[in-house]
Amino acid sequence: PKAAGASSLVQTQRWLRRYGLMRDDRSLIVVGKSAAKRSVIEALDIRFSLDDLPSTVSACNEIPNHRAFLMDATWNRPDSKQAYRARPEGALPQTELPRVYSVAEFLKIVIDST
Repeated sequence: PKAAGASSLVQTQRWLRRYGLMRDDRSLIVVGKSAAKRSVIEALDIRFSLDDLPSTVSACNEIPNHRAFLMDATWNRPDSKQAYRARPEGALPQTELPRVYSVAEFLKIVIDST
């Protein structure tokens, strides 16, 4: 998918490199649609995930033995104009989603939980 010029894959790779997270010993799984993430997480028994889309985080938190976190961004905060878009039936309000403010905070949660 395209987003802000470059593809989602290219943007994700750039972001991971910028923060030192894209290395040879890491894997990146690119999923075309947010809805497909659930099946990938279940198939690979992934215990944690980080996303910036509230509806994806909400859906992924319905997966048994999985904890999804919302990466804070100005556009996904409850007081942003975009936050007032209709959310999927049964999705948690953004104020109730587990939100982190950095990758370091997310990784600390993952490490402390293992």
